[in-house]
Amino acid sequence: MYGLELIRNKFINNHLHALGELSKDADRIIIVSPFLTSDLGSIIRAMPSIEFVEIYTNLDGYGMGSDIVKSLDKLLDDGFNYTARYNDSLHGKVFLFYSGEKEKGFILTSGNFTDAGLTKNIEFGVLCRDPAMQKEFMREIQALEWKDLNLNDIRVAADAAREYEAAHKSERKDNSFAAAPFFRKTVKSPEDIHDRMILLRITVEISDPEDLYRRVRGHWRLSIDKANTYPYAAVVYKGHIIEIYSVEKWAKAFKWTKPIDEIYAKKDKDKAEFKGVPANEEIRRKYLGMDVSSLFKGQCNMRYIGDI
Repeated sequence: MYGLELIRNKFINNHLHALGELSKDADRIIIVSPFLTSDLGSIIRAMPSIEFVEIYTNLDGYGMGSDIVKSLDKLLDDGFNYTARYNDSLHGKVFLFYSGEKEKGFILTSGNFTDAGLTKNIEFGVLCRDPAMQKEFMREIQALEWKDLNLNDIRVAADAAREYEAAHKSERKDNSFAAAPFFRKTVKSPEDIHDRMILLRITVEISDPEDLYRRVRGHWRLSIDKANTYPYAAVVYKGHIIEIYSVEKWAKAFKWTKPIDEIYAKKDKDKAEFKGVPANEEIRRKYLGMDVSSLFKGQCNMRYIGDI
């Protein structure tokens, strides 16, 4: 039976101390916090065993979009790689720790993941090490509707936030900056994409970049001659562009890859595969995260964009 430990910001027995204790046996933290500040990196750095960070936050729900994107941008400057998602109805706070996939405990609290919320404000929380309870919390979190915060767009949004604040610096406090539009790039027609590319839709999430390239480079049923007039291949998952490659060449299947068995070789022998590298930063900034779901109809899994 796992008990609950009360946490309150009193002397050394505060939320930050409890985070440090839980992190000792963990290499991953999931941060669910509707408000973030520029001290985000320093708090994570105080947990040296943590290598992987996932963030679930709010964006414009409380008029704090400017602070959120600047905090996430600074986290990039601090050298952290992370994933981030948002839901503008989020108000709850919970911090969950893992060693690999194994649950190591979590803190459910009234305090945000900020220095003030973890050490100074009057906040109350509970620490729980029950793996079953942690699994249940994670199921609840994942069941919510989240939108991805693309790291390239975070840079753009943070720069825009700083420009906005500079233009309104005479005002004591202005919360009218909207960050969300920088992450809601929705394509309504092929003309909204200004570079010639082939959209390749996949149905399975693949997080490792090398594995993604290995699995999406082939095999596709298309015209090789036509495909070689398109400089880019974009990978689409759940309606959004998650990766984009600069294509060196399309060729017949198994020119650069090997079939896993005879059945596979026979099934895909008339298909095509490509050789390429991740596209340059300018192209990636323009298209990563873009919602292209409206461009696919039915079971179609590829689409030429920019037909001549």
